[in-house]
Amino acid sequence: RIFSVALKICIIVNMDSDKKWIATCVALIPEINDESFLFELNRALAGGSESSFLFDGNHRPHITLMQDFIESSKLSVLEKSLADIDWQGISELTVSGVERSCEIEKGVFTPCLEVCDSGDYLSKLHRQVMDCSSALSSNSEVLKGEFCDHVVHPKCHHYVQNFSQFKSYENFYPHLTLGISRNLSQMVSVFENMTFPKTLRVDSVVLAQLGDICTIPLKTYWEKNLP
Repeated sequence: RIFSVALKICIIVNMDSDKKWIATCVALIPEINDESFLFELNRALAGGSESSFLFDGNHRPHITLMQDFIESSKLSVLEKSLADIDWQGISELTVSGVERSCEIEKGVFTPCLEVCDSGDYLSKLHRQVMDCSSALSSNSEVLKGEFCDHVVHPKCHHYVQNFSQFKSYENFYPHLTLGISRNLSQMVSVFENMTFPKTLRVDSVVLAQLGDICTIPLKTYWEKNLP
């Protein structure tokens, strides 16, 4: 009997270890004209440093609504749930200012734009998306999952794992990460002539596997154009 119980436990553990967990994000994507402006800011912050992170066609600026490790076999379920959400009324957002954001390494910052909307619709959408994904997520039990980039910053796993616990619902902070800055004075000079508020237009919402620095690739699991 003891052997039988041990065998059942072993089978359950092995079945769970066979699951494929994907670093997943639901995000709003800026329209092409505003995206070009964000690319320019990203390169200005990099200051020509080869070790800085740069946006490109496969690493796109975005506004995160959800991040988590989702079992690959459950992605189709999440797609159907997202398709049922009413996405109207979110195509125009407001950039209210600049935030230095977190220090991912000593002296290395990820500056971002603070984003809001007039009707708190952004927060409502976030809650709906989180409600859709919570039953499918790893519930922070998975320490690592698959990203679309083979090599990612070590803290990417930490960010995805802890989003649902520390960055969601009442802790949701709508923002758009602009890249990496290793020079605080240079970062200040990039933003000193900017005026706020600014309008930011988004034209689609996507479900995608995350890349390095938790960016969105061009290839997605699901995408919907916003009305």
